[in-house]
Amino acid sequence: MRDSFPSLRKTSKFLILALGGVLLLVLAFSIGSPRAWATQDHAASDVWRGVTESLRRPKSKHVGPPKGSEPNYVAGSPKANNQSYTRGLVMARTKSDDVDWVKAVAAKPYLYSVDDPTAALRTPINKGHEAMAYLTYIIDNYNLLPDISIFMHSHRHSHHNNQVFDGDAIEMIRHLSNNRVMRQGYVNLRCLHSPGCPHVLADEGAFGTAIPMQDGLRDMWDYIFPGKPPPYALEQPCCAQFAVSKERIWATTRARYIYYRDWLLQTELDDYLSGRVFEYTWQLIFKGLTSDCEDEFICFCDVYGICFVDAEELNLWMALFHEEERIQYRLDEEPVDKKERAALTKRMRDYSHERQELKNTALSRGQRPEIRAEVSHRDWYMGDGF
Repeated sequence: MRDSFPSLRKTSKFLILALGGVLLLVLAFSIGSPRAWATQDHAASDVWRGVTESLRRPKSKHVGPPKGSEPNYVAGSPKANNQSYTRGLVMARTKSDDVDWVKAVAAKPYLYSVDDPTAALRTPINKGHEAMAYLTYIIDNYNLLPDISIFMHSHRHSHHNNQVFDGDAIEMIRHLSNNRVMRQGYVNLRCLHSPGCPHVLADEGAFGTAIPMQDGLRDMWDYIFPGKPPPYALEQPCCAQFAVSKERIWATTRARYIYYRDWLLQTELDDYLSGRVFEYTWQLIFKGLTSDCEDEFICFCDVYGICFVDAEELNLWMALFHEEERIQYRLDEEPVDKKERAALTKRMRDYSHERQELKNTALSRGQRPEIRAEVSHRDWYMGDGF
């Protein structure tokens, strides 16, 4: 059949070609040369520098926490003076970690392997740093918990630990007050505020410019508390080491702990970021507080029985400690002649002796339960323990 509208078809073809040419010109001006396109792509990548790949992907999907699982926090009470406590020591470990030191601790070990599929205790996956092991322990042992669960890292000596104990985890556990844990429910094992207080993890403010952590907080918050605005900040001393009474763990349902772990399992945040967000969330989980920055002087006294006269004496101890560190660095890293080395060594030895005297006096003072009570501003009656 012959075309009934030859002139119309020719006109249509002309219009299509004309419009195509216009579009090509527009794209050419918008995109520019290949060199310009490469520059734009490089600039876009610069925007994301320092932000993990995971943050560009969709956030965690969820349907909300289990109904009826809101925590019910109740103040605890210590046992009678003649009664003992059972303790559990919980930690994440790798196959290469030396954890023989736990044998010297009066606590049942719960060592969760993160990289050995044949281990008796193991995490579902290696993600979220220590948080995955901590939550797995609670879920596995919810109905068989010891009186006090102590959550720590696998290294005996670490800068995470209190310098007053020379960074020794064994000494921290040995001096930890069971009664304090029972009263408070949750006790951060680090007394020094830095790092962590104030505003380490802030929606706005001190941490507001650190995009990865900020987005990590929002992702977790939206999952655990859907519909609620995030707090100004989550803050407590670092470094995810703490002790919790079984009653305080039971204040939250097992189903809710599973829900918390599900966030770790499914979040597209990487191992580091997901673990870091939890590091500053434990006080929220176990105390319902966004901020838990107790006075350092009170913490050392009532948690560990190291009762300095006042905060100034604690500061003096810390100043001596840091001066020793500075001298040791000079001796190790800088050229020092024989005479100066001898003088620096003597000064460091004098500082160490003064520190030890201050600590011994503070420990002696901490053996008196009424002093611990006075420092922590709580009532104490004759016959009360620590």
